[in-house]
Amino acid sequence: MHSPRTIPAPSPEESNSLLSALWMVQGLFVAAFVLSAWLSDDAYISFRTVDNALSGYGLTWNPIERVQAYTHPLWLFLHIAAVKVTSEYYFTSLILCFTFSWGGLWLLTRRLATSVQIASAAALALLSSKAFVDYASSGLEDPLTRLLLVLYALVLLRPMHSPVRNGASIALLAALGALCRPDAFLFFLPGLVWQAKRALDLRRLRPFAVAVIAGILPLLCWAAFAFVYYGSPFPNTATAKLAMGVPRHGLLLQSLAYITDSLTRDPFTLVLIAFAASFAWRRRNIFLAPEEDPRTTASVILVASALLYLGFVFWIGGDYMSGRMLGSPLLLAVMSLMLHPWASLRRRSQAFLALGFLLLLLIRMLSPLIIDNVGPYGVGDERRTHHPYTGLLYAGGQPWPQHSLRTRGEGARNRSGVEVSGAVGLFGFYAGPGTTIVDIFGLTDPLLARLPGIVTEEIPTANIANWRPGHAQRPVPEGYLSAVTGPTTLVADPDLAHFYAVVQHVTRGPLFSVERLGEALALLLGAYDGDIDRYVERHPQLFDRYGESQETLWGDSAFQQPADLRLHLPSTPSNHGDPHVRDD
Repeated sequence: MHSPRTIPAPSPEESNSLLSALWMVQGLFVAAFVLSAWLSDDAYISFRTVDNALSGYGLTWNPIERVQAYTHPLWLFLHIAAVKVTSEYYFTSLILCFTFSWGGLWLLTRRLATSVQIASAAALALLSSKAFVDYASSGLEDPLTRLLLVLYALVLLRPMHSPVRNGASIALLAALGALCRPDAFLFFLPGLVWQAKRALDLRRLRPFAVAVIAGILPLLCWAAFAFVYYGSPFPNTATAKLAMGVPRHGLLLQSLAYITDSLTRDPFTLVLIAFAASFAWRRRNIFLAPEEDPRTTASVILVASALLYLGFVFWIGGDYMSGRMLGSPLLLAVMSLMLHPWASLRRRSQAFLALGFLLLLLIRMLSPLIIDNVGPYGVGDERRTHHPYTGLLYAGGQPWPQHSLRTRGEGARNRSGVEVSGAVGLFGFYAGPGTTIVDIFGLTDPLLARLPGIVTEEIPTANIANWRPGHAQRPVPEGYLSAVTGPTTLVADPDLAHFYAVVQHVTRGPLFSVERLGEALALLLGAYDGDIDRYVERHPQLFDRYGESQETLWGDSAFQQPADLRLHLPSTPSNHGDPHVRDD
């Protein structure tokens, strides 16, 4: 059997044509990347933290408080190092995206595939997926996560009699994956479980456990640092999304909308994942009677990893970025299919599969012509929406990106005061560290993240201003806008004022204070949740209805509004093609 690590050398007569085909596929990836490259608004949330760190304000969102407004510390530190060299953000981020996306594809085609034909087919399948291509750039952590998944597949192809070594490698990849995005740890769990079973069979469970702990040490170190520095091992974004208050059945129905949206915009992705799952199901008996061929085992584990993550995505309600949560599961599915013995298929079956591939590709090409940027349940094609304003194709001859949120942010920079916003990426980055930003979705705000969102048991639609999947607007408490830069006693509700005093001590108090760390632990364990409960009970009208975003803010008579306060809120896609900005 050929080594699973490298493509076997073709015969001299085939060498030139086969390698030319492989380089052609690489060229297609470069072309697809350049044509689709863009940066998302969320990427600029991290850029603001990078800018603050390089400016001496620490890993902060608002310099006055320590809040983890990003979910990908590993990706963030790569940007800090790169921007330190280039002193530029837009092209630097796209270069990082290209490097890791191309690196993952190179490993997949040159180390995982067993023939140039399989390598080319796998690359073409990935490039036919809108979910995969759209988030090969974007400025988010997806390219790095996908590279780690390719390495994960290569580890699974190692000899099965080395579970301790393999377990340590997978644990390390899981830790790095979680440092890209916490829920990415799930991708690697099936591999860890399988290696644990092999270690148990070989009576090496104890050294396996030691190896796994050593592997996840980077994640444990980061969690310890985050607790000391931020007062919580979890990102503030996770706190905000867990506290939204959307009922479970609402999240599950929203997940159905997310899946429907993907099947409409990009049917190839989910169909191919289902196709890989059906092939893996036929080989499920490997867990009862392990085979000597690691390729069969790895194929099933890769699909299990994809399905586990998709189950998590379904449980949490999907995402507002169409396809983003599906690109990595697709990669796992493609790698699983690469390990199948395709030469054993009949010609008739191969022709049928080729016809199905072409049909799905045609639907994918036609879907942008008939589908709006944002669907009826808030799931949107973010790349299509933002590409005219942040796309690489349009860069040149002027400061880039050109976006209304950038203009608003630059205006806020000149005011250097308190600003309220529902789209905080581009706006926050260009507003600069002198502007204190209150995020009405709570993603970057330590108090609002812990308040429930304005939700009901209904499933909202995109024309409701205060909801998109993962983003529920919080009512701004009376006095809070003044208390952000003043004493916490300015918050009108006494219980909420007490709660905010604790939050402020945790996020602004002396870093190594024992008292602060004790309060941080108590806050994390819910010791002060009663303050929030009593506040909500006193103001139920703020949390149990929909309405225009302005209705959830207290009027001028309720508190002394800062003179330079401006409100920037998300809206429907009628503002110059941008669904996140309302014209004031």
